[in-house]
Amino acid sequence: NCFPLRSIPDTDNIFQYLASNPLTQVAIVGGGYIGLEMAEALLARGLKVTVIEKADQLLLPMDKEMTQPIVGHLREKGVKVIISAPTPLPKEAFANMFFLTTCFLVAVLSAMQTPL
Repeated sequence: NCFPLRSIPDTDNIFQYLASNPLTQVAIVGGGYIGLEMAEALLARGLKVTVIEKADQLLLPMDKEMTQPIVGHLREKGVKVIISAPTPLPKEAFANMFFLTTCFLVAVLSAMQTPL
């Protein structure tokens, strides 16, 4: 399952889905503020979280050096962080990530990107 995340109603849809579906893992495409907020919220719900960012750092508005402690903190909490990810993502990336467990994808889209 793939959920876009652009608005509060999108967040509501994700949490409604989680309430009725026993999931263990999630991938979040987009390592900006919204993606990291969603990662934290899903981690707090007990899911294994992977954040995937195509740029060479998370939180692009920040200096790269300032993001390194954030990446370290996420990894300490158990979040898998993939930066400089190729786009489009190869299927192998997901095969290695999810194994045989139930999972879903949250795509954090900016207003400039085309919808899924």
